Amino acid sequence: MHDADLVKEAANLGGRCVIATILFVEGHAYRKKGAMMVLKPEGEACGTLSPGCLETDLLAYVPFVLQQNSPQLVEYDMRPENDLSWGEHIGCGGLIRVLLEPVTRTLLASVREASQILQDGKPVWFIRKLKEQGLPNDYAVTESRETAEAFREKGCETVCWEPKPRLLLFGAGDDARPLCQLAQGSGFSVTVTDFRESLCREDRFPGAFIVPGFPKDTIPVLRPSSKDYVVIMSHQFQRDRQFLELVLPAKPFYIGVMGSAARRERLLGDNARNERISCPIGLPIGADGPYEIAVSVMAELIAVRRGGDKHEDGGSRNLVFGGGKQPAHGISKAVG
Repeated sequence: MHDADLVKEAANLGGRCVIATILFVEGHAYRKKGAMMVLKPEGEACGTLSPGCLETDLLAYVPFVLQQNSPQLVEYDMRPENDLSWGEHIGCGGLIRVLLEPVTRTLLASVREASQILQDGKPVWFIRKLKEQGLPNDYAVTESRETAEAFREKGCETVCWEPKPRLLLFGAGDDARPLCQLAQGSGFSVTVTDFRESLCREDRFPGAFIVPGFPKDTIPVLRPSSKDYVVIMSHQFQRDRQFLELVLPAKPFYIGVMGSAARRERLLGDNARNERISCPIGLPIGADGPYEIAVSVMAELIAVRRGGDKHEDGGSRNLVFGGGKQPAHGISKAVG
């Protein structure tokens, strides 16, 4: 689950849950510092901090943490010499320190404030003010990185929660459905638009925002921005070109167009050399069929989101596959 979804879940549950956050990582770990999940007293969990090896143990702490109504720090040492204590090798091999926080009235107020900012499409810095034992006793929320940095310099734990990026999917054909599903599962908020109302329906794209209509009518409704990801795949030449021309002035963060290199020249015209437009779209994995093509396209979207870009031959650079420019044991968004 995306951080924005987890924050919203905690805000909606009120005081009937525990927030688990990774505060420290040494060596390799499945998730990085700042990763979070929400634990419910009924034994349910939203999100994940490991491939499944820690969650059961973390859930066992929930009744105690809620009863004590105070945060607890739990440490898991899965470095090679201690890995056998966890049964089969889980592929983490690191030291992880997890903070378990009951959602008290004070924490709930800050979580709800942060959730509202995220729903408004803006990033938010969540600040934990620590007492002598290294456990939080107060919280703050800010939209200012400079303010968050000032708190960090005072010894506070600070993490940035980002809103879900929006994917504008122009084209509601059958090949768009697996891409929509993958994008939602990868933390994107998906909006599907198409001039064919018989295809652009909620039952075909569950969980997505549906905006049927021709590009000239839907663009004012969609209000594309520089933060958006755009994939054009209606496979109708004139409509694809019209949508592209109307969305370009907004300078989206990413624009991908489905089609061959030959179609690119015809479709893009004067924009054929525009480096902001990816066409053909997707990473070169030899994809065949709608599901494999969706995986290829989604891989490119994730690569761009993590800070990589695309070679002329279609490969990506500046990336360590598995997440971001940094190795799995490297830095994260969390500050502190």
